[in-house]
Amino acid sequence: MTPDIICVTSIGEAARVAAERWVQLAPRTIALSGGSTPRALHALLVSSEFKPRIDWAATTFFFGDERAVPPDHADSNFGMAQRTLLAHVPSRAHRMEGEAADLDATALRYESLLPEAFDLMLVGLGPDGHTASLFPNTAAATEMHHRVVRVPAPTHIGPHVARLSCTAPVLNAARHLLALVVGAEKAAPLQRALEGPFDPSATPAQHWRRAQALTVICDHAAAALLKR
Repeated sequence: MTPDIICVTSIGEAARVAAERWVQLAPRTIALSGGSTPRALHALLVSSEFKPRIDWAATTFFFGDERAVPPDHADSNFGMAQRTLLAHVPSRAHRMEGEAADLDATALRYESLLPEAFDLMLVGLGPDGHTASLFPNTAAATEMHHRVVRVPAPTHIGPHVARLSCTAPVLNAARHLLALVVGAEKAAPLQRALEGPFDPSATPAQHWRRAQALTVICDHAAAALLKR
């Protein structure tokens, strides 16, 4: 699978390209991600320009990962999506209950809610090569049996709380992965993710390569080391 790589000049332009791709794909099941770039995308999706072009009532939202915090916490992916997107459109959302006492049981429950394959899955990239909450050199990075797992709190990147995360089988099954990657600190991990020797334990974002379709929207700083 050859990724579709689109270079842009700003987060705003990345959000616009992503919004147009969203409209083009007309997805019904969508996995959202956290981060600053999705915030810009959400703002555009609920604007008067894009909101009327999407059948929100037919859309069901899920989450690719979540932190072990309540939904109203500043670090909650659901909380961010609720404020910037979900509260503004007539749609359904299944959140990961990050505040639950038993995250292993919560992971199993969430797994039972997932569709066989997402129409669209939004993903990001960490400076360490992680995507969703699949961190390098952890069991979650190479988990192939369970589709959702509890991830112990990372020590090398904040916030230092446990996570829930979809795993490689979910990324691999997605009909379309849409990666938003902005910033010079993402140049090395993006090059490894797309072009490096395949070792998803070290660079979990390499699981993107096995999706049915992959679009990477990145700024020129993030794309600086790519050979293509």
